[in-house]
Amino acid sequence: MRLVFLTDGPLVNMARGREIPCDLIERGRFSNPVDTFRVVRALRRVIREHDAAVAFSWTDMAQLYAAPASWGQCKSLWWQRANVDEGMIARLCKWFPSSGAIANSKFTRDQLRDLGFQVAEQPLYPPFDATKFKDVGDRDTLRRRLGVPENRYIVGSVGRMQAWKGFDTIVDGIAKVRESRPDVFGLIVGGRHDLEPEYESQLRERIATLGLTEHIMLTGSQRNVAEWMKAMDVFVHAAEREPFGIVVPEAMALGLPVIASIPGGPSEAIEPEVSGLLVHSSEVAELTKAIFALQTNPSVADQLGCRAKQRSLKFSSNGFFDRLKDAVSSCV
Repeated sequence: MRLVFLTDGPLVNMARGREIPCDLIERGRFSNPVDTFRVVRALRRVIREHDAAVAFSWTDMAQLYAAPASWGQCKSLWWQRANVDEGMIARLCKWFPSSGAIANSKFTRDQLRDLGFQVAEQPLYPPFDATKFKDVGDRDTLRRRLGVPENRYIVGSVGRMQAWKGFDTIVDGIAKVRESRPDVFGLIVGGRHDLEPEYESQLRERIATLGLTEHIMLTGSQRNVAEWMKAMDVFVHAAEREPFGIVVPEAMALGLPVIASIPGGPSEAIEPEVSGLLVHSSEVAELTKAIFALQTNPSVADQLGCRAKQRSLKFSSNGFFDRLKDAVSSCV
């Protein structure tokens, strides 16, 4: 196996530090024909020199370079991990012959098939590093250190600040449940996103309008995400049409009861009413009911959390490369 990076960064240094064979080909702008031709030619040279049997792209964007580079030399595949739409990248991927795609969930697989792509039957779920969610610390101690209220019922979420992540729904749900459970406190962990730089301020305005400024904390981007998650009583992921949502199994690994939205990939991580609860995205009433049910039935919440922790092992990084090899083999 040989890795080819199209942008420089910490993964390049990590690969080199571990003496993993790799190349760096700076991709430039795809819209620039000169840049694109340069990258495709360099990739063709790597494929030819190392007699590659398969060119496997980590993203659909990388596939736009790998597909033409592999023509007449080897088979090409890509791993679809981001949202699927009928935008430019999806249309361009259709133009470039390939051996197919591997989806990050059955939800994504079905979306790709609806667009006419050939997709492997079994998805390759993104892995998470379970070691980062083990022995994180005591909840009360973490709350004191992080400045999170100790004697409140913490409803939390983690994600980048974008509208489709459903934070508005979470805020509205907290406002509604607080009408009967005023001890509920919201904790939203995540930083501003370049695609929607104004969204965080809009969310803060919504919180202020609802009179919740003292009852919902927005932390911004954080490095110690596992500690913030451990400080929560329940984890909510309310994104609309989430491809998979790696934060869901991460929260499950901490033994948290999880409420996630459907339709989307999270429904493949959670067994409904067994290892978590599922609600329809944007349905504030459903989310409110689920939060209320978990807060007023702590034994049920504990049972869901225990089962979730066991279930999360299916999505850990242990054995991921074996699953990756099996997925690629099934397509070629």
